[in-house]
Amino acid sequence: MSDVDAMVAWLREQWDADEKAARAATPGPWAASGHSLITAEDMVEDIEFADIPRRDAAHVARHDPADTLARIEAERAILEQYEQARKAASDHWLQHRGSSGDTSSLLLTMMHEHDAIVSTLEHALRALASGYRHRAGWQEGWVQP
Repeated sequence: MSDVDAMVAWLREQWDADEKAARAATPGPWAASGHSLITAEDMVEDIEFADIPRRDAAHVARHDPADTLARIEAERAILEQYEQARKAASDHWLQHRGSSGDTSSLLLTMMHEHDAIVSTLEHALRALASGYRHRAGWQEGWVQP
């Protein structure tokens, strides 16, 4: 498994865990009210929330389940673009590699363009993964080279 493949597998685990937690949580939207959180179902009256600072309540409310699910969906879409581009580049290379021995400048230009797209999306994935760097399993080698 390549370094990028390992990072992608780890990133999927993070998204899956976040999605599971978001779907298990009280549905949003959430709002902060003083030291409490207000959800779509009503005010949360839990002792854990009774003493949290207002700034923390506001932060938690901004990351309600709907927000978390939307962010995961967007990040997975970037991964999907990367996987499609990588497959297209690989398929294109395999299709033309032995067909006619063609190493024309047009073919080489197309191959370089495919590589550039894949590389750009890989950098985007590395940036997304770095947002989870405080979690178990993160590897410093995944930081953008």
